[in-house]
Amino acid sequence: ALARARQFFQANHLQADFVQANALHLPDALLDHFDVAMSFGLNEHFTGAERVQIFQAHLDVLRAGGVAFVSVPNARNAPYRASKWLAEKTGRWKLGVEVAVTRDELESICEQLGVSHAEFFGDSFVYSLQFVNPWRYVRRALRRQRPAPSSRRRRERGTPIDERWSYATVLMMASSSRAATASRSPTT
Repeated sequence: ALARARQFFQANHLQADFVQANALHLPDALLDHFDVAMSFGLNEHFTGAERVQIFQAHLDVLRAGGVAFVSVPNARNAPYRASKWLAEKTGRWKLGVEVAVTRDELESICEQLGVSHAEFFGDSFVYSLQFVNPWRYVRRALRRQRPAPSSRRRRERGTPIDERWSYATVLMMASSSRAATASRSPTT
């Protein structure tokens, strides 16, 4: 992930500092240091107390007024759930533990962390239909390459069902002083 990020920043002539660290045990130098914290495909791999801690880690690195964006698979997205179930049953699931999240759970986590301002939005229900597209599996079975992506970007159109039924739910949390200090006390 860091190598890809470096390539992206270099290709776009941007500068950044890259840090490799355990998100559940962040170095003090990273606390209260950033304006934005983001993750896409991280938090759903944690369970139990670590599940709440990984959300807290996003808040811990933020300066006052910072914003965290966390994208997690939506437990209410049927195409994703069917695809994951089939991959697990056929031994093709390679991502280890991945527990999709409901909006109710996200709201509960925000409450536990003292987040007073949280917003939710879905990315795209239509995108999730790729998970149950039979041609995708036929191509894979025949070992055919997917056609090269078009250089033209297709405009994504939102639908009224995206907020609750999209593939992923994105949580936006604004930092607050209570949330920023909640997890810094030792936990067992």
